[in-house]
Amino acid sequence: MQGRVSCLLVMLALSHLAVSQRQPSPLQVNSDARPIQMHLDAEIHLNCIHLDSGRWRTYPGQDEFYVQEELDRYVAVSLKGECRPALNMALVQGGNSLKPSDLHIVDLADRERGGVIAVVVWSPDDHTQKPGILVFNPDGSFNRLTFIEGAFFPTHVAEFSSGAVYVVTGYDEKGAIYQALVTSEGRILKPDVLRDREGPPTAKDPAESSSPAPMNAALIQLVSGDDDAVYLYNAARGKRAYRIRSDGTFTVTDLEASAPPPGEKTLILGMFISHSSLYLHEALIDESEKTEQVMTLNRFLLTVYDRYSGALQYTYLNDAAFGGNPVAMAPREFYFLKSKALPDGALDFSLIRAVP
Repeated sequence: MQGRVSCLLVMLALSHLAVSQRQPSPLQVNSDARPIQMHLDAEIHLNCIHLDSGRWRTYPGQDEFYVQEELDRYVAVSLKGECRPALNMALVQGGNSLKPSDLHIVDLADRERGGVIAVVVWSPDDHTQKPGILVFNPDGSFNRLTFIEGAFFPTHVAEFSSGAVYVVTGYDEKGAIYQALVTSEGRILKPDVLRDREGPPTAKDPAESSSPAPMNAALIQLVSGDDDAVYLYNAARGKRAYRIRSDGTFTVTDLEASAPPPGEKTLILGMFISHSSLYLHEALIDESEKTEQVMTLNRFLLTVYDRYSGALQYTYLNDAAFGGNPVAMAPREFYFLKSKALPDGALDFSLIRAVP
């Protein structure tokens, strides 16, 4: 089981989501299809976090990042460079039979009401794996752990702002993809909220049709909206965003097409939204490469769409001067978390502000 968890975590490092809460200022549509190069505008050194090990994970959130400080502990890093506790597995309560060390975090996201939510797998032995949802309060205290009914491996979770229902993505041993509607008690209302109306996804790229289920499920993007909805993007279903309601119904917004540079294709890394914009963060890879064979990411695109009409607003190019999924403060202002290896092997961190 540990091998399966570790393998999936590598893939999930490519697919974290962020939500921006700040109202962007009015903007004009970029009629030029060529991407705009992003530039470093400012760098803020972080004094509140310094890791002794090269093993760490990071997730973007609402105007902040979440950084794995220890194997079982995460801190929230604000854009002012301040840190606070976000999640501590040692605080988890689940009965005498549950050891926090048997819980493995697969993905982590922020909550509209504050705090963080994580999708986890409980694996007390080599023969048991049980998906669950772990919630922590804004002050870093433990809220609840809910186990999900059904035998599937989770990849992402997003919470409706009402707090009563979740959308959880994942896959099972037969390769079926879950985009499930799950109650706060862990009951699956719908295994796939999109299938009844749209049927199974159709791969747009023949080279991707043979991708394994773990990769396909990991690349689905989820983000909680401020309108009691969850937004979903699944590249296998085309360039469209799904706005899912808590009753399982949904609407579709087709996103205006934007072609990558010649000889390249895109690999989705993250989706996030603001009050009026939707952002896709993608890596540029050689068009002949299969997703599961990609080892190095050097070039990235950030595409900004109108959240409601799907109209293309801006496309930005990032040539790996700063990497990882950003926090979007506005359609023309982004923050990235940068790490630097020190001579003793430790990691030093800084915040990068990037603009066109």
